[in-house]
Amino acid sequence: MFAVALAARLAFTFLVDQPLLYGHQYHYFTNGLLLAQHPSPLRYVLLSDEWRLWNGEWTIAPLYHLFLGLLFRLFGPHLLPLRLVQCALDALAAVAVAALGRRVAGPRGAWAGVAYGLWWPAVEMTSWTMTENLHTVLFVGALALMAEEAAVPSRRRAFAAGVVLGLAALARSVSTGFLPIAAVWRWWLAGRGRAGLVAAMPIVLGGTVVILPWTARNVFLLHDAVLIESAAFENIWFANNFAERERLARQREVIHGETTPAGKRHAALLFALRGIGRHPDLFVEKIAVNFWHFVRPEGLHNLVAVQRSLETWRHVVSLLLDDVFIVVLVPLTVVFVFAGPRSPARGLILGWMAYYLLMIVVVFHNEIRYRSAVGTWASLGLGLLIVAGMLRPYLVAGWRDAAATRMMVRARRAVDAGATDEAWRIAEQAAARAPRSARPWYDLGEALDFHGDAAGALAAYAKGDPRGNFANWRGMLGRARLLPILEGGDAAARSRIHGRRAPDLQAAAGDPGTRHPRRR
Repeated sequence: MFAVALAARLAFTFLVDQPLLYGHQYHYFTNGLLLAQHPSPLRYVLLSDEWRLWNGEWTIAPLYHLFLGLLFRLFGPHLLPLRLVQCALDALAAVAVAALGRRVAGPRGAWAGVAYGLWWPAVEMTSWTMTENLHTVLFVGALALMAEEAAVPSRRRAFAAGVVLGLAALARSVSTGFLPIAAVWRWWLAGRGRAGLVAAMPIVLGGTVVILPWTARNVFLLHDAVLIESAAFENIWFANNFAERERLARQREVIHGETTPAGKRHAALLFALRGIGRHPDLFVEKIAVNFWHFVRPEGLHNLVAVQRSLETWRHVVSLLLDDVFIVVLVPLTVVFVFAGPRSPARGLILGWMAYYLLMIVVVFHNEIRYRSAVGTWASLGLGLLIVAGMLRPYLVAGWRDAAATRMMVRARRAVDAGATDEAWRIAEQAAARAPRSARPWYDLGEALDFHGDAAGALAAYAKGDPRGNFANWRGMLGRARLLPILEGGDAAARSRIHGRRAPDLQAAAGDPGTRHPRRR
């Protein structure tokens, strides 16, 4: 299991050599450098929260920052050593998943480790600077230790499981709430009563031994009575304010105007509860949006719905090693939930699934990368209905887009033969076949550009732009090359390019498929 998972991650690391993407990754990277380069890092960690601030206001769970700072201090400000360590850690996570699978389903359950070892989002994650790289191995390791301890009781192993779970909570604070759930699970399993308390206590002690010293640091050194972090309050407010832009701006001013961290947390929680109270319908809508977003087949979404500008190989790998896994996983998980063989590990996994889905579907919001914390997921029929719901938005559009793409092969050949009018006619037919797709017009623009018809290429890109979106850069990149040629000035070209993309960027900011449902 370890070798398969490690080989997949090392192959991605060395063959793709992907740069850091998006603001989150640079946030953690720069804060890790801040820690590594500080002349008094221990004093800095104990007496300041500057190194773990988000948006200048909210504190984030500390462990991944400390992990980055330590590695950068040991190996210098380089990504490769960090990525190699993260590859090894996530390969260990695959081993832990396999161990859980064996406890739930016998020897065949070990295939769960192979599935995780090859699962594309997990493979790609090891090249990112994100907290999941530390949290996943710690959390799944804690679950594996608990499952082993339930089969072969050992107070030392239970204590170790609690310690590892506490470390996971310091990497991502969402795991903190699972500590009492795990304790109740162990109490119930041991027969409740005094025997159950004796069995559950080592897990609680192990977790609190790790978490409470950090809480004491917050209270006594920083004078901030918060368990691990304050960013959770910001996330609750963001996910549940349901306010229009002007009111949201006023709420932000009120929160940031509070002079104490406790005041900021109280104001954020108050606005979140007020949003739910005023708009219960939008709260229910948010839950549905979050659920379908969580199980969304990301490869199909990027290829069909937003036509994201990715390399062809990346689309293919995402479809095969992400979407196929998710589509197979959902009905199997529903069967596991309602008809799986009873075992201590099964109860533990069900407890985590219920808690985690409550957090990221009902209480907060979610992103596709949050799937990494779900180890394995009414009846088989219900599972198939969920799969149908996952695929429904993409099947019809995908079929139409595939037909249009086949037609555009003929259009490209027509351009090659000099039959430009015929190519435009075919493109019109292809666009009618896939009315929401920008790909036919962008394909025509690319073909015309290749044959030196700059004006025709720009006209084709212009017809595709109304169908494009923020993730599809083909039209923007094509115009960036062609406009200076035709208009003779970079400034005019930039104005034209940005002017045409502005509506797409505005749409991206309010995309209901990622962070929020519609707002009133």
